[in-house]
Amino acid sequence: MSKQINDFIRQTYQYFYIDGLPELASGSMYLVTGILLAVMTRVESGTLAAGLVGLALIPIILGGIYLQNRLLRHLKERITYLRSGYVSYRRERKDSRRWIVIVVALLLPFVLTLLPEQWQDLPLVIGGILGSVHMYMGYRLSIKRFYIEGAFAVFLGIVAAIFLNNEVLGAAIIFLGAGIVLMAAGGLTLRHYLQTHPLPDEVTG
Repeated sequence: MSKQINDFIRQTYQYFYIDGLPELASGSMYLVTGILLAVMTRVESGTLAAGLVGLALIPIILGGIYLQNRLLRHLKERITYLRSGYVSYRRERKDSRRWIVIVVALLLPFVLTLLPEQWQDLPLVIGGILGSVHMYMGYRLSIKRFYIEGAFAVFLGIVAAIFLNNEVLGAAIIFLGAGIVLMAAGGLTLRHYLQTHPLPDEVTG
């Protein structure tokens, strides 16, 4: 009985990701974070300008998360709930990958401005964090594509650490690469969902 309950709970939360929209939303935030970090590479490290650019990440990321949540809710109402029904969770389901983006983005500016001489491990840390989150979600929710997304983030972290001297640029490439993969996975998942879940009037028509 306990296994059946756990399977039912897992399937309920799998439904949140059935349409690929959360991955499209998370991928967009990864891309925004990567672009902001790429901009930081154009500013001399350890300067006031670098600190200001780093601090600008905080309102930009938080504002992006807020707008993203509203847009995701709107899209699910217009696309998903009309096709396969609405599921009410005990607590509003959040995509934890987006919160990882927030944590990394908020801490990263301080690492860059206060400890510039210790950047060497930054790509490995970011790639490891993002990869671990995706793989953990894949394990908890039994969604295989999350393992691929996580493995790619780890791969990017290793490559950036080995071949790039600019660790901020390496971090930017990790977010940009992971964001592109998420957008692609979310787009393919959404396409499959629309093909397999037509609107009721499309079926009867």
